[in-house]
Amino acid sequence: MSDLGDRKVEQLLEMLLEGDPRQSRRALEALRRPTGKIESAIVEQAVNTAALLLAMGQSEQACVMLESLVGRCGLEPDLLNNLAYAHLVGGRSDRALALWEQAADLAPEDGLIQANLSRARRRRDELLQ
Repeated sequence: MSDLGDRKVEQLLEMLLEGDPRQSRRALEALRRPTGKIESAIVEQAVNTAALLLAMGQSEQACVMLESLVGRCGLEPDLLNNLAYAHLVGGRSDRALALWEQAADLAPEDGLIQANLSRARRRRDELLQ
């Protein structure tokens, strides 16, 4: 990644850690390339940052970041999988299940997504009994 890309990622991290979801959205907007797409290295860094936020107990911030990425990158199965997990960690299991179903429809051959979907369905069924 270029020095400019590194600086933008650092700015994004600072904004996320400040805890303001609007700042997170602005930061992601600033990372867009002129074509409107976000560079794949930046997407990867943002997904890693969302995982860090989850580990720090900031599931809402992680969801904001991942929702913004989905909005910019489209319905990518891996992003939906990560977003579903963030919602699950945040206690929104219904939303997580819906996202895993959507990801599984887009990538029926993806074993990780299928396993996550199966676990989410089992958990839902156990709670309903």
